[in-house]
Amino acid sequence: MTPKRFSLTALAAGYAVIYAVPAGKAALLKNLTLTNTTGADALVSLHIVPAGQSPSLGNALLYNLTVPAQGMFDWQGLHVLEAGDELYAVGEGVTAILSGTEL
Repeated sequence: MTPKRFSLTALAAGYAVIYAVPAGKAALLKNLTLTNTTGADALVSLHIVPAGQSPSLGNALLYNLTVPAQGMFDWQGLHVLEAGDELYAVGEGVTAILSGTEL
């Protein structure tokens, strides 16, 4: 298994897909870093969305997490993503870096 950066994305004010698990694969989300490059606190939400669904409270990994002005949030753990799953995120002014392994 080779580590892979899933996403290096400047988040927007509306939800967007920042990573999609390829067909026939699974993925392990292991690291997430959120960096707020603005002078104001920012709210970030991140969802693990199964194929055919939309972001909701039921699939939120982080919901309205406050990332302080000029600050960062770092998470390490393990979440299994299935083929077709998508990571959706929202958080204007925040850069998201996600990494893990595709299987």
